[in-house]
Amino acid sequence: MQGARLITISNTSNQSPQYDFSEKQINSLYGALEIGYNDYLFLNLTARNDWSSTLPPDNNSYFYPSVSASFVFSDVLPVPSWLSFGKLRAAWAQVGSDTDPYMLNLTYVLDNTSHLGQPLGYIGQNSVPLFNLKPTTTTETELGVNLEFLNNRLGLDLTWYRRETTDQILSTSISEASGFGERVINAGALRNQGVELLLRGTPLQTSQMFWNLSVNFAKNISKVLALAGDQTVLVLDQSRRQTAWITAEVGKPYGTIWGYRYLRDDQGRIVHDDSGLPMRDPERVVLGRGTPDWTAGFLSELGYKNLNVSLLIDVKWGGQLFSATNAYAYSVGLHKNTLKGRAECDAVADPTTGYPSTGCMVGEGVNQQGQPNTVKVLPQAYYGRIASQIAEEFVYDANFVKLRELRIGYRIPDRWLMRTPLRSLTVALVGRNLAYLYNTVPNVDPESSYNNGNARAWSWPACRRRAAWASASTPVSKSTNR
Repeated sequence: MQGARLITISNTSNQSPQYDFSEKQINSLYGALEIGYNDYLFLNLTARNDWSSTLPPDNNSYFYPSVSASFVFSDVLPVPSWLSFGKLRAAWAQVGSDTDPYMLNLTYVLDNTSHLGQPLGYIGQNSVPLFNLKPTTTTETELGVNLEFLNNRLGLDLTWYRRETTDQILSTSISEASGFGERVINAGALRNQGVELLLRGTPLQTSQMFWNLSVNFAKNISKVLALAGDQTVLVLDQSRRQTAWITAEVGKPYGTIWGYRYLRDDQGRIVHDDSGLPMRDPERVVLGRGTPDWTAGFLSELGYKNLNVSLLIDVKWGGQLFSATNAYAYSVGLHKNTLKGRAECDAVADPTTGYPSTGCMVGEGVNQQGQPNTVKVLPQAYYGRIASQIAEEFVYDANFVKLRELRIGYRIPDRWLMRTPLRSLTVALVGRNLAYLYNTVPNVDPESSYNNGNARAWSWPACRRRAAWASASTPVSKSTNR
């Protein structure tokens, strides 16, 4: 008979216990009022107040109201016969928010090691706290119109919004000589405004077949209005290569990409140093912007009897991306651009080692005297210089057209389910993120990023530090009435 086994943590061969504690509390009061008149005029009012434990006692309360109204004018005004439905809507809302626990003071954690029988402790954060933090406030105004045509066969939804965020709580990079890598701040104001458009239609509809189409379009324009105090530039992220930075700069769009570029002469030719390696311009310049000019989507849904097929395509256009993936590929010779010069180097390679012992490739451009560059160098030195010093080479337009989803579904006929407890059953085959129909970023997914924060103009593994900033996605509130 097999003996009994004792399962306990003390019997494990490697013991690395960790202890963590985090606590947060929010108390809230909320109220809402909805008023309707003759089913064509609506008014919604909300009010909420939060008290958060993550903010200082003097600033831990924040109030945010909202008001939205809608007017179904097609029910009371004379409209043409081809207009089936018409609604105007307007909304104003204000939202407050707090932050993570323990951002006000230094906190300490216990290590999994001890000294003379006592556990060791250390400061638990890499950010200098801010004891007088204020809650973040976001205020938004929205105007919109909904229209339905031809007995609801064609529909239009158009929205304009304007959003301002003040006192955003984030971390900014500081000199590590201070003993910390970041400090917590309340950072100024950011404005986002733009339009969202949804157009849908049903070009085909019979008793057994239908075809629905919809197209959406969105454009957002951001502008940094102010930062903390007199600060004009805030570094949100720095690449691991330390050649590119994501910044918020007063007066400019959010998410500007700064970095080093090639040193060029008046004719745009790359300048090489005396060793034959490309030089970089000592001044950092704007290389792009991490947010798109516009986004769009296309949905087609076709149904015949019990069979349904839908196709979803996404488009993002404008904006740039810095790819550290391609920079690392340059440094180790895995990028296709590093094939240049290998034929010349193979011809002079040492038969014993298979590697050239002297320079064998010449970079295109000029030397510092303006004469054509003729100095031969090793490929690993040439491309390694580019990877380690010049961000311009790895900033790409982040445009793409993507097959986001393909779905094929079949609804089991009801008569097949008569003797079962099921009332309806649909079987579907769904594929998501299937292919890029067009993509301007080589070797990496243009939607990939090192972090899920808002400084997202990086492809992995570029980002070294992360900070949050108010994003510009959906509006704060929408009228949900008829």
